[in-house]
Amino acid sequence: MHEQLKEEIKKLQNEWLQLIKDYIGQFNDDGTMRKIINCNIIIKYNSLYTSSQKILRQILPERLNDFEILYKNKNRKDVILYSNFDIFLGLQCEFSHLDANRCIIKTQNLMVEQYAILSSVLDIIDNKIFNIKGEIEYNTFMNELEAASHLLKNNFVRAAGALAGVSLENHLKIVCQNHPEITVNQKDTLSVYNEKLKKAEIIEESIWRKIQYLSDIRNKCDHSKKTEPQKDEVQELIDGTKKIISTVN
Repeated sequence: MHEQLKEEIKKLQNEWLQLIKDYIGQFNDDGTMRKIINCNIIIKYNSLYTSSQKILRQILPERLNDFEILYKNKNRKDVILYSNFDIFLGLQCEFSHLDANRCIIKTQNLMVEQYAILSSVLDIIDNKIFNIKGEIEYNTFMNELEAASHLLKNNFVRAAGALAGVSLENHLKIVCQNHPEITVNQKDTLSVYNEKLKKAEIIEESIWRKIQYLSDIRNKCDHSKKTEPQKDEVQELIDGTKKIISTVN
């Protein structure tokens, strides 16, 4: 889905460039039109505008207003601020203080600015998608830990510890996967992830020791039948996991 969106943006980029070229190609050097304005250009512009607007709303909403103002500035006080929508209708060229060449150049520059805003999405999309994914994962783990706390309050001590341990292990797995220098294997365990993160110098020894301690509590909940995990131990596992998820990435 991520790569598909990038390909869609690249396709729109090419279409914008072709549109600008086609628009300029309608005019002579003196600003007179070689032919009546091509209606297909107006149709294509509005199609590209709508498609680009949707992408900006989804990925880069902080630039959406900048993009839309270039189409039609509702607050303009001077004809020089007329936007592409008005330019395509040819309205501003009726004003004597705006010569034809100036109108054409302005239209071209506005479309180039819109093209540039759309293109900027490619520069940040990887980080944007990564941040969205990270936020979803964070919320998922925190919800699991809330569920673990609820189990613990109702004296399901082993179950609470087991659930918190799964959250801790899955988080460390994701951290390892996010660092290309670390190789993640299907059979890796919480302790293995911890060792790999320490070896890659992603975590300090104090954090490594803390995770080892939490792992021991998790193992007591999962495997040990001789020793019952204590309620305060599992609470420490839940609290420690929350801190690791918030600080180790």
